[in-house]
Amino acid sequence: MTRTKITTYLILIFLAGAIAGGAVVLSTPGTFGVGGPPRKHGSPEEFANHLWDGMKKRLQLDDEQVSKIEPVFRAGFNEVRSVQERSIQEVEAIIRKNHEEISALLRDEQRVELDKMDRERQEFFNKRGGKPRPPTN
Repeated sequence: MTRTKITTYLILIFLAGAIAGGAVVLSTPGTFGVGGPPRKHGSPEEFANHLWDGMKKRLQLDDEQVSKIEPVFRAGFNEVRSVQERSIQEVEAIIRKNHEEISALLRDEQRVELDKMDRERQEFFNKRGGKPRPPTN
């Protein structure tokens, strides 16, 4: 076979796979997270439980393993949450500082709009399950 034929066959195989994969995704959208609203897990504890249940099931843990592994999993989950919370607080502090610097360079009507942008950002964050933050004014 020539190189051209091999390349052509490889391209055709790739396209057939892509079409077949697309058909599978479209036929079962919920399985792949396509279509529909994003999943909500509620509280951090509910999310931890969701992750833990998935891990137990996929790893097919026996009762003895569950009793040993669950505390390790929970401790790791709590560490991650702590890091996330600190990161969020640091990001908020940086944004507040940045907006204070920007605000000093704006006209009054522009400051009003910047304040509005800050409130919209806070509302968006709060809707996603974040903790309420103090206003950035």
